[in-house]
Amino acid sequence: MNSSFGIVIGIILTSVVGLVKEIIIRECNTRRDDSLRIKNIREDLKADIKTLCAIWENYKISESMHKEFRRDMEGQTRRIIEVYTAFAKDLDAVLVDDLREVCSKFMKLIETTSEIGDNVWFKEMEREGDKLCEEFDEIVNDHF
Repeated sequence: MNSSFGIVIGIILTSVVGLVKEIIIRECNTRRDDSLRIKNIREDLKADIKTLCAIWENYKISESMHKEFRRDMEGQTRRIIEVYTAFAKDLDAVLVDDLREVCSKFMKLIETTSEIGDNVWFKEMEREGDKLCEEFDEIVNDHF
C-alpha cells in the first residue's frame, strides 16, 4: 500500500511540476512577446517623429515649396497621433502627454492662415516649426 501511495504521489507531483513549468514558460513567452511588441511600437513612433522633422528640414532647403507640403506635414503628424493614441496603454503616460502637446502645436501651426500660399506660410512659420522640431528632438532624447 505504501509503494502504491508513493507512486500516486509521484505521478501527482510530476503532473503538478509539469503544469507549473508550462505556465511559467507560457508567461515568460507572453512577457517577451509584449516587450518586443512595445519595443517595435516605440521604434516606429521614433521613426515617425524623425520623418516629420526630416520633412520639415527638407522643405527648408528646397528651391520651391511643393504644393502638398502642408498636407504632407499634416499626414505625418496625424500618423504620430494615431500611433500614440492606439498604443497609449503600452507607452509611458509622460511620453504620450509630451507627444500630444507637440502634435497639437504642429496641427495648429499647419492650420494657421491656411488661405495663404505655402511659400509665404512657410517663411512666416519657419521659426515656430523649428522650435517644434526641437521639442520633438527633446522627446526622442528623453524617452527613446
